[in-house]
Amino acid sequence: MRKMALKPISILFFNLVFGLLAFTIIDSAPANLYPVYPECSRNADCKGSSCNAETGQCMNPFYDKGCLQTMMERRNETHLFENTRWHNVRVCNSTEIVDGTLRSGACAKSQIDYFKTVMIGGNWDTAQSIGWLIEILLTEVLEVPLSYLPGHGVSLYDKNGRYEYDGDNIYPWDALITAHEEGGICENTDKPCAHFMADVWEGGMLSASKYHGDKSNLGAILPDATSSNGVIGNMGYYIPTRTAKNFPKFVSFYGLQGEESRKEIASLFKTPTNWTNYCALEISDCEKGDDVAHRPPDSDEEKGSYFKEGLFTGYFRNDFSNNCDINPNCTGHAILPPCGWSVFSEAQFYWNNISLTGKGPLKPSGGYEFKHIWEIYHAANATKSDVLMWNYSPDSIPERYANTDYQLQRVLFPESTGECEQFRVEGDLDKCSADPEKRRGSDSRGACDYGVKPIKKVFSRGFLTASTSDDVPKPIRNPAFELVKLLTVSPYAMPLIFQDWKEKGKTNTIFDPRREAVCEYVYENLDTFTESIVIPYGYPRNIIDADQTILSTAGIVIGSLAFATAITTFSFVLKWRNLRIFKMAQVGTLYVTLTGYAFIAMGGIVGSSELNTVTCTMNQWLLHIGYTLSFMPNLIKISNINRINDASVHFKRVTIDRERFKKTLLLVMSLLVTYLIVWTAVDGPRDEMEFEYGSDEFTILSRHGCSLGDSQVWRSLCFVWECILLVIATVLTFQSYNVMEELNETRYFAFMIYSHFFFLLMRLLTFLLLNFDRISSATQLRIMSVLVSCDAIFAILIYFVPKFLQVRMPEKMNGGKSSMNSQTSNGRRRIITGINIPAGGIPNLIRPKQERVVSNLLDESFSRASINDRQISFGDTNSR
Repeated sequence: MRKMALKPISILFFNLVFGLLAFTIIDSAPANLYPVYPECSRNADCKGSSCNAETGQCMNPFYDKGCLQTMMERRNETHLFENTRWHNVRVCNSTEIVDGTLRSGACAKSQIDYFKTVMIGGNWDTAQSIGWLIEILLTEVLEVPLSYLPGHGVSLYDKNGRYEYDGDNIYPWDALITAHEEGGICENTDKPCAHFMADVWEGGMLSASKYHGDKSNLGAILPDATSSNGVIGNMGYYIPTRTAKNFPKFVSFYGLQGEESRKEIASLFKTPTNWTNYCALEISDCEKGDDVAHRPPDSDEEKGSYFKEGLFTGYFRNDFSNNCDINPNCTGHAILPPCGWSVFSEAQFYWNNISLTGKGPLKPSGGYEFKHIWEIYHAANATKSDVLMWNYSPDSIPERYANTDYQLQRVLFPESTGECEQFRVEGDLDKCSADPEKRRGSDSRGACDYGVKPIKKVFSRGFLTASTSDDVPKPIRNPAFELVKLLTVSPYAMPLIFQDWKEKGKTNTIFDPRREAVCEYVYENLDTFTESIVIPYGYPRNIIDADQTILSTAGIVIGSLAFATAITTFSFVLKWRNLRIFKMAQVGTLYVTLTGYAFIAMGGIVGSSELNTVTCTMNQWLLHIGYTLSFMPNLIKISNINRINDASVHFKRVTIDRERFKKTLLLVMSLLVTYLIVWTAVDGPRDEMEFEYGSDEFTILSRHGCSLGDSQVWRSLCFVWECILLVIATVLTFQSYNVMEELNETRYFAFMIYSHFFFLLMRLLTFLLLNFDRISSATQLRIMSVLVSCDAIFAILIYFVPKFLQVRMPEKMNGGKSSMNSQTSNGRRRIITGINIPAGGIPNLIRPKQERVVSNLLDESFSRASINDRQISFGDTNSR
């Protein structure tokens, strides 16, 4: 494939090459420059395309698969691109995706959810061509969706091959300002919003300059990103070669100057007449028609047209402004564009003393819409009339007249200078003012010719903001800004595309020569773009699903083991619930504690499985409810035992309400659940995709992670709550050191607290690593799931295994004495602050009328007993 150099060339050499292309390569054979999609009834009727059943016409051949893949298949060259990513179908743009669903099955959804990139196109050939070139590179090579600002361009892939433009506002700067105001995210507004223009000529740059650093717009237009797209623009005034041969002096402003040329100019360059005015002014009965108009116009478009092939040949008339016999200030008619274009006609004509004016319908400059300019020139060719018109190059339309009498001939004006161009920017010249004096300026410094200028790209500052936002992980940032900024096509590109466009228009087998020419140019020069710095390194991305990792598998396995441990332990406690050791530990308390550890294990399993908003929320609920259930019953139990112990010291009566346990636990759990509900509703956990680099920058690993909300306050409060539980447990455990041994679980409970504290520190460490971007949230969640499951397993082993061992090996665990009836290891009887406990019996700390033992009483206060209130009396209050 041939490569196109991207290096700039001199203006003189470019003009020479372009002229040779126009004169020697392009012949005068008629060409179909516009799309003609034939009628069809089946796909076989459309060679290289498909039949649109809705319209009964052949579709755009690039609609289904895009440009590159279509060209590969046509040329049977798919094998050349087997190791590339751009042999896939194009990605869809925003208009083809509705609510996340593809409206069309012809395109693919981008692997990465990039922000919507919007381009402002133009209704001139270079803007269309450069826009489509960028669209191919973005949507088919980088896999970045691209949309056009409505009314300012149509996609290369448009199903019906449409061309729709807003002719009144060719440079909609407000759309770029809106993108800046929205931080580059155009999805957030209904106002016109766009990120860049890829083809801005001199006049556009002049109007853009007021936005550079403008405080009212916060510098919405990037002054440092207005780089050239590589195309060399040339503007000026032209006459047909036929006119130049007959009036050679008119090829220079010298021959147009002065009063002596006024009458000749006025009579030569007549006023064009549209179809409606011709029927009204020049023909008695338009219904019958004549050689000029075969019939009256029957649509609004025809009414304003100046040429319609086969129906209206066009007409040029002498009106009052052309008639020097009755108008001493007569002038010739110049065909000019709207004043918003790069045109300084009034200053040039006035200060060079040239008797030409614009008399078109567009005020105040007397210009014409772009389509009407060329209709007038077509009419001049059909009627062999003389015209003087403003035009630019490169452009495709003039090439259809190459090597004919109506090939365009440049009219020279005074040489362009820096002073002249600077005056047009900074002086008092206002080409769109209603005041003619302001339109021509206060002196002649703005009357020079148009200089040859590189065509620019202009960016909204919001485009840069969105492309470099820290809110988007670097691996999935939109590369569109970088590509468009770096893109510079060869100065030869546009002439070659236009040449190919015309050649393709000579055959009836190509529906849309314009689209075909651009696509073929990109395809044949793809290596130039992909091997240069135009394509950002690391693109297109190769996304690999990395949700299933060793950590996630380990989390599920360890979580399942923790859950099985909790259930197995629960079953043993249930089996041995009537044994003394479990009664002393309060069976009801053990049930709730084990339920909490089962919840923690389930939270670990959920956190290691497939993540979404539901599972992220479940993970947090299960963990925080589990930790609370595993701690609170023991805290309440130890608190009551400590109260009993403290009362016995002072020989006080203690009243234990069996409902108090339930009420306290229910109150704490209600507050916790309320907090979790508010957290979930206001700023709850949710699924988020995370991306990180794989083995290289082309490979991106995608994982589902969990965001715990926009604010860190929520999860911070949860950690504070766990810390509070640990602190309370530590204090209560310390206070229980002198409680009778059979009620004293200080040793095992202390080890369990140490274990919980260690795993809590490990979990806090994972959050620190997450906050410092050392690990992703997905990895952090997997690690935390393993930690909480291990935490539950260790806590169960520390607290329950010794009890089981005392059941299975009582003598070994109690120094050779049964745990069912043993005394302390040194043979002393157990006491609670001087109160005797019968050897081998359950502590009888209540009055004789209440024979229920302490263990049974406490057990019933936590379990299923139906006694209302119980009193425990330590000694006789009357005998203190």
